[in-house]
Amino acid sequence: MPGFNVGGEGWKPRCIEDTVDSGVHPAVAAMRLSGADRAPTLDLGALRALGLTPSSLGPAEKRPAISSPPRAATKKKKKPKKDKKKHKKDKKKSKKKVSSSSSSSSSASSTESESSKAKAKKKKGKEDKKRKKEDESDDQGGKRVKSTTSAIIRQAASSQLETVCSSSGEETVPTATVQKSNMQTDCSVKELTSPTSEQDPVCLVVDDKIRAPADHKPSPPVPEQLSELESVIRRLEQRDLSVLQKAISLLKTGSSDKQEQIAGAIASITPSSVDRDGNIKASVAAAGAIEPLISLLNIGTPGVTQKQAARALHNLTSKSAENKAAVLAAGALPPIVKLLKSGGLAVQEQLIGLLRNLTGGSNENKAAAAAAGVLPVAVALLQGLQGGAAEAQANLAVVLYNLANNNPERRNAVMRAGAVVGLVCLLRDGAPEVQQEAADTLRILAAGEQATCVDIVAAGAAAPIAAALKSVNPKVQKQVGLLRDHLIKNGGSGVKAALQ
Repeated sequence: MPGFNVGGEGWKPRCIEDTVDSGVHPAVAAMRLSGADRAPTLDLGALRALGLTPSSLGPAEKRPAISSPPRAATKKKKKPKKDKKKHKKDKKKSKKKVSSSSSSSSSASSTESESSKAKAKKKKGKEDKKRKKEDESDDQGGKRVKSTTSAIIRQAASSQLETVCSSSGEETVPTATVQKSNMQTDCSVKELTSPTSEQDPVCLVVDDKIRAPADHKPSPPVPEQLSELESVIRRLEQRDLSVLQKAISLLKTGSSDKQEQIAGAIASITPSSVDRDGNIKASVAAAGAIEPLISLLNIGTPGVTQKQAARALHNLTSKSAENKAAVLAAGALPPIVKLLKSGGLAVQEQLIGLLRNLTGGSNENKAAAAAAGVLPVAVALLQGLQGGAAEAQANLAVVLYNLANNNPERRNAVMRAGAVVGLVCLLRDGAPEVQQEAADTLRILAAGEQATCVDIVAAGAAAPIAAALKSVNPKVQKQVGLLRDHLIKNGGSGVKAALQ
């Protein structure tokens, strides 16, 4: 039919041949021409004849994609600086090329050359400015070469710059040696060593911070220069007795400050808790320390030097009969009595301890103390120390005990001085150790004397005795019980009725 479009809209094949054209695959065309309604099949024999197997016709095995290792980031290389002469030659060549161009395109080429000149000039200005800036930064450091610290800090700051480190490689810079760490994961740690000693690490740069390595040992401190006084005191505190003569010399002729410190050092090494065998006490006394210490009681600074001198004498006379006799022989009693009357409380407390030691010795020592006027001063202090240190109160009661024991004359002197009232106050208000010593001294004063027993009860001792018998301290109960029994036995019916 004229004008009929084959294959167009409305066209239908009239036979099988009409469905086969040049665009149909030959296998499909053969299938259509043979009248088959499906594709032909191949048996296993046909496949083997073609060199194929059923497994080879399956889909390809999926394998993970091969990924290339990450490329190490590299430093962008700086463009080499162009030589000025070479740059001028290139410029001249470009001018010649522009002049040799055709006359027909002279206007266009001149415009292009002017724009290229402007770009080249602008680029040159940037490069010159950048070069000048780098030169200025290098000049400030004193050298064009990078300094050790700035190089390390810039390397640590760009954490992505070096991700792969060599465990044995070294990078040498003029002022120091940088050894790369052999760490597997973190390559931002480097050792900075001195060029003169490459084995001793000075510091570490870790995460842009300079730190000392963990195994770095600081230099030993420079030994301080001690003065003569400080050296002597330190050696005394270390119980080095070879400096005793020097210490005694400072004690005699030094300033008041030096005398105080030497006396304090002697006092610190002579208590019985430190000098258990008494060898230090004996050595200090043999070196001649007793006399200058006693002189400090007379002329020393009140409340400061006198306290340290009294403390040293207190410790030197503890459990040492020889030192007790030496102190009395050196004339210690007059300044002791004087300071007990007018000295400060701190000095008095140390002197009362010294008197306890001195009166606890031989009868000669007790007689010397009584003759020096210790009794009335000690009794007066019973009232003055009310509410004071418990140790001083207990020591004062012991001083009176030592003087009154086994000596009726001194016992009567203690009674006449009015010691009963003060001792009863200590029994009532004192600490347990004070109550114990006060009760013991009252018992000695009431030995076989009915009048003294009556005086003790009349001073108000009945109530403190009853209260102390209920004390939780067994020593207090024992001493107060002995006092009560003694008063009942020797005091008569009135005393007995008051205590029962």
